[in-house]
Amino acid sequence: MKLTMNANYLNRESKPGIKDPNKINYTVLFMQGTDTVTLYTTEQVFNNLEIVPPMTECKVSLDYNSQYRSLRLMDVQPIKK
Repeated sequence: MKLTMNANYLNRESKPGIKDPNKINYTVLFMQGTDTVTLYTTEQVFNNLEIVPPMTECKVSLDYNSQYRSLRLMDVQPIKK
């Protein structure tokens, strides 16, 4: 199921997997109001955020997997003001 939301971009991080150190996990942190959410994403989306400054309001596209009850970040577009 595809979802969208507006949130402020805070930070991104990549780190090796716990079970498989050869696999890199890419995570991105967003804030909406006083709540924060950390989302897993692909390397391509992770690299696209390199030029986005922190606290930029963005339109975030998510994919919800009901089987695993997980959210995955699919796309981020900064909102121009």
